[in-house]
Amino acid sequence: MKLAAPSPRWLWLAVPPLAVASVLAVERLAAPPADVAPRLPPAALRTMKLPDDAPRTFDDALARADAGLAAAKARVAEHPGEWVFLEGLSRRWSTRARLTGSFDDYAAAQAALDQAFALAPAGSGPHLTQAALHFTLHRLDAAERTLDAIDRYAVPPDAMERAEAMALRGDIAFYRGDLKAAQTRYRAADALESGAGTAFRWAVYFTKTGRLGEAERFFDAAVRASRMPTMQFRANVELQKGTLYLERGQWDRALSYFGRADALFPGYYVIQEHIAEALTLKGQAAEAEAMYADIVRRTGNPEFMDALAGIAEGRGDAAGAAAWRAKAATEWERRLKLLPEAAYGHALDHYLAAGDPERALEIARRNHAARPNGDSNALLAEALLKAGRPSEARQAIEPVLKTAWNTAQLHGVAAQVYAAAGDRRLAARERARALAINPHELDDATALPKVFN
Repeated sequence: MKLAAPSPRWLWLAVPPLAVASVLAVERLAAPPADVAPRLPPAALRTMKLPDDAPRTFDDALARADAGLAAAKARVAEHPGEWVFLEGLSRRWSTRARLTGSFDDYAAAQAALDQAFALAPAGSGPHLTQAALHFTLHRLDAAERTLDAIDRYAVPPDAMERAEAMALRGDIAFYRGDLKAAQTRYRAADALESGAGTAFRWAVYFTKTGRLGEAERFFDAAVRASRMPTMQFRANVELQKGTLYLERGQWDRALSYFGRADALFPGYYVIQEHIAEALTLKGQAAEAEAMYADIVRRTGNPEFMDALAGIAEGRGDAAGAAAWRAKAATEWERRLKLLPEAAYGHALDHYLAAGDPERALEIARRNHAARPNGDSNALLAEALLKAGRPSEARQAIEPVLKTAWNTAQLHGVAAQVYAAAGDRRLAARERARALAINPHELDDATALPKVFN
């Protein structure tokens, strides 16, 4: 298992599938016929030229987000008691949060929605915006309840809003591990309004079910289906394609996509972090360390403090590693208090690497309860294994092995679980499956039970 660099799992918070909302707002595409398998969406009927003043770098986008936030605050002050302006303020905070990854920005977005709902008459309010934010923050049950409120509207929303709500229900099912329900709802969303949003979601679906070619095709289709793909959106698609190869151990190919993403939207720390991760895995630790240190300076993100700790451990610098782990722990605990569901899966990596099995298991259980998908099952099994509970780890991992979820991480953890249980046949099967996806998945021999050594 890879311990020196942070997992890309956190990316779905910083740049979630719903980050395509700005693209969805300009789409009106004909839906493809329903079929057993999803079809690629049609290309946009007319490609709109990106406005000359559209942000083309991270710094430009952040400045634009800050200006929009200031304007939204002014509108709220000018229209006290009107909830729609608070909804606009929340969206501006969310826009900024998707750029910064800041938990404080996300908390501010939620605070604005809380105020909006306090003012909205019964039966109205910013439900779709709230549902999207709940989902982004991994609060799936709350997102579903909010969507149920939309279904009770006296006047049904328009087709685009219904499509987004249905697609969001598909996202909820997907991250609960109910892949069949996710497929059904994504197809229903396609039937209402097909385009970039659903293409991006299908790409994520194929990523987690091991269908690399289809995932890449649907990521590309998401760009073609958009009438006005921003530079950030285009860069994010290249980033996702790079991650497909990163998680398969093809680090040079991943770097080529990350380089394209960086050229499209320079200055974005999310892209730079992925470059640093790939460099770490390639053994270019000094270059990666300099990048991570700069990202930590700019963002204060504890995930990259943990990456620096891993690099320090790799060169035998125990004191340096401990210092970074301590700084990361302080920030993880703050985030767990501020937005717990959003922090669980990412803080878990910290506590697993820091050698705190009981705290890791506590967080793994909460993470799995919030989002019981293949990734959280694998993390729960890993935490149980490190806490000395191999039989419980086996119970956690086996149900997801019967589904279409198919990642190197899942099979790598399953291999360790079966090895710890002394089942050589199943351990060998899962080892082979993991290595078929990523030949480097089990490179950390120290993490493997003796049956593999």
